[in-house]
Amino acid sequence: MEALGEAESASATEFLSELLGVKLGWKNKLLGKLALKKDDATPREQKRRAELSLAVARSLGKIKDPRAAEVIWMCVESVDPLVRWHAIQAAMHCELTEFTAKLKALAKNDDNESVRNMAQIALEKLEPLPQPVNN
Repeated sequence: MEALGEAESASATEFLSELLGVKLGWKNKLLGKLALKKDDATPREQKRRAELSLAVARSLGKIKDPRAAEVIWMCVESVDPLVRWHAIQAAMHCELTEFTAKLKALAKNDDNESVRNMAQIALEKLEPLPQPVNN
């Protein structure tokens, strides 16, 4: 899976997103998202989901496709600090300026020091960029 990110091809974004249950583009509007049953997951399933999320976040960070924002957001909210760290890095590489409010909260309140530090680094890169306009 990491090789998909190494190619830095935006064509892999949809496939990587679907691995975590997210459909992009018109299919998402037509078919909706796949159901995610976090509460019913066993510890083994949670561990495997974290491992998959980590690989997807790392790959999406290398691809730098802003269409992956929803998937990266899911990874930022992971319980696993390593997944959160890589998802923040992916948000920074994709220049997802809409994440700045969430990054401020993570930089201040996350229980993991490495995640707090990465959130601060991402803020320093993203805050000077133009912010998205809400219509």
